[in-house]
Amino acid sequence: MHRFLLPLLILLLAGCQDRKVVSYEVPKEIRPEPAMSRAGRLSPADKLGGFHFEAPPHWEEQPASSMRLASYQVPFGSAPAADFSIIALPGSAGGALANVNRWRGQISLAPLTDSELTESVTVVDSGPFTYQVYEMISEDDILEGGHHARVIAAILEHDGTAWFFKLTGEDEAVAGEKTAFIELLKSFHFDEHP
Repeated sequence: MHRFLLPLLILLLAGCQDRKVVSYEVPKEIRPEPAMSRAGRLSPADKLGGFHFEAPPHWEEQPASSMRLASYQVPFGSAPAADFSIIALPGSAGGALANVNRWRGQISLAPLTDSELTESVTVVDSGPFTYQVYEMISEDDILEGGHHARVIAAILEHDGTAWFFKLTGEDEAVAGEKTAFIELLKSFHFDEHP
């Protein structure tokens, strides 16, 4: 038995020699951002396909991001007082109740129940699409300068994707843009593919 231990011990000791640790730096893979035009168009090469909409001329387009397919600042007086975004997520993205309650939480409002959500929805029919539109106003002055916050958000479920159109900011500024927001929804459409 001892004659097997000696070769095993030599083999184990040979395997325990110091070895140099080598590390490599691999650059992070960067996905190119979708190309947006001034008219709010997504490049048709994007996996979601191209889409078009008419933004009010006084809305100031901002760069798109990995989450935002379109982004605008909405001026009110001398400062941007509202923010508009379009986001698309796969599936139902948690459903209307979860998203509305998340938006309500962002402006310090209590969550709604299913029945309260049903009572608070406005349906906007644009012809090709039907949007669920929700509007909410903070109960307190939660914005800088002592202002209430308002959110107007629309949900469109299309072809296995949930599209979110959201206008948020100072109460009076957002309220003044509600008609423009609805008109934008009505102008929204996808590229036609052969």
